[in-house]
Amino acid sequence: SHDGAVEVFFVVEGACDFDVDGQQFTLRAGQFVLIPPEVPHELWNRTDEDILMFLVVAPHRQPTHTFYDEAGNPIRSD
Repeated sequence: SHDGAVEVFFVVEGACDFDVDGQQFTLRAGQFVLIPPEVPHELWNRTDEDILMFLVVAPHRQPTHTFYDEAGNPIRSD
């Protein structure tokens, strides 16, 4: 997740699988998702094809990411 920042993913080519706070879906070329601040998310390329993706984190400030342990507790990297 990103503290105080949104993240937008726009798939230009290919397909990408997402898990956004437990909701799983696939984005294909021409689709996007906006992920609000503090919402855990993961993404994968589960194909042999490359993905061309545009992404923005705004505002972008350090630390840029918050990671989580297996129990869902934040692991701060600052």
